[in-house]
Amino acid sequence: MPNSAKTADINGAAEGVNLINRLRQIHRRLVDNKPLIEPDLRFLADGIGAYLSDVDHGRSSSLDRALSLKGTWGGVSPARRDVLHRRDQLIRALRDEVDEWREKGAIAVASLMSLSAQCYESQRWIRERDEMLPPDEPAATWWRILSAGGKIPGAKRLRQILEGEIQEPFEFPRERPNVGESEKGDHYE
Repeated sequence: MPNSAKTADINGAAEGVNLINRLRQIHRRLVDNKPLIEPDLRFLADGIGAYLSDVDHGRSSSLDRALSLKGTWGGVSPARRDVLHRRDQLIRALRDEVDEWREKGAIAVASLMSLSAQCYESQRWIRERDEMLPPDEPAATWWRILSAGGKIPGAKRLRQILEGEIQEPFEFPRERPNVGESEKGDHYE
């Protein structure tokens, strides 16, 4: 896209969950009136600069996109990745909190968690959504996930989370791959 300005330099490692964590650290330093380190200054300067360049050239501008906070078409935004990451951490920690789940395999625990979550969501969540955090587990974890706007996954996804088989969300490539004539056709090698 030749007309769009460069987005903030996030140095690869700051994508997704790491980008949100980086913003939290920047925010904390600003609130505590502490100086920012050079890479964070560069990140903010590049993002604001990209946004202003778009404005100055009459292009559609978005500070979210300039700071790489908005996902690409077909992609998952860093904010959504952060919610999913935190949900997955809560689910893994929950396994260790509930005595009857601690020693069981991922398949059995995923089924038990799924039933527990369904019961909580259909029976207690309606009453507790505007209340304080429930004191008991697993209700407290289900409340945290639902209060953050997340969904409690089904048994299959819970098993994947517990086994650590999480795949990165799919993103469409920015450009279609160029397939040469020699690469076309059926190959059975």
